[in-house]
Amino acid sequence: MRTSIIRFAAAALATFAVFSAVAGEPAPTASSPDKVLFSAGPATKWGVSRGKLAIGPDGSLTLQSPSKIQLKAAEEFVIPAGKRLLILGEIRVTGTEPGNQRKPYIGIAARTADDRAINSIAARRGSAILGETVAEVKKTDTTVVLKGDLEPWGKLIRRAPHYYLAFNAKKDGSDLPNFNFTPAVKVDGFTRQEDGTWKCELARPAGREAPAGSPTALQFIGSSYPYAVVPPCEGEWKQLYGTFTADGAGGTIRLFPGTAKAGLIIFFDAKGTVEIRNLAILVE
Repeated sequence: MRTSIIRFAAAALATFAVFSAVAGEPAPTASSPDKVLFSAGPATKWGVSRGKLAIGPDGSLTLQSPSKIQLKAAEEFVIPAGKRLLILGEIRVTGTEPGNQRKPYIGIAARTADDRAINSIAARRGSAILGETVAEVKKTDTTVVLKGDLEPWGKLIRRAPHYYLAFNAKKDGSDLPNFNFTPAVKVDGFTRQEDGTWKCELARPAGREAPAGSPTALQFIGSSYPYAVVPPCEGEWKQLYGTFTADGAGGTIRLFPGTAKAGLIIFFDAKGTVEIRNLAILVE
């Protein structure tokens, strides 16, 4: 199985290089057998949600989705620092309903070096501007008062209830992933006070503690995983590819900060059948 993956990967990299040249993205270098981080085989174990999975003798996957399905590989792999990951394979979708021909997604479920799952709130800054707590914050508090030039925060928070406060933040983002975040700030709960401070009303008690003077960041919830969108593949086999890096440079997809190891996620939010073969993750 491993040998077949290597042979397929070499051909796939050549195909990807052609695409990259057209897209203006740097083409990946040739890969060697010791650079395969993951390859889907007949013994690969998958966690399945809301659908059915059949695994072929060659490790190929057939996903039957009634309306939505998600797979997560039980096997995790270490992310080499400073390297680019390539997700490669072939994919086909059949049996979707007219007008609802959605695309599957291939994502990376990230974990820290100490095995903590990284969610999008901990990983994503909503603004580069930091505030500062005026007083000590207790776990039972539903209001946090901040100081700083935070007018831009208000414009963001009023759009949607998807913004959170993270304490002990660093201006350069070196605190990310920052798990020291509160529940969401209410859409109408960010107001300027007469003394120039900002009152933040939370949807629930803070659940976190912070001292007075703690640098505070605005985090937001985005996609649950960094993911690559699969090209249109209704009724025919298409090349599957995705490129992930720590910094998102060169048109690649950015991994969550602090990602030290990861597992592969596949999800599809429509009725239909998804077939995947020769699925592998390589590193340059």
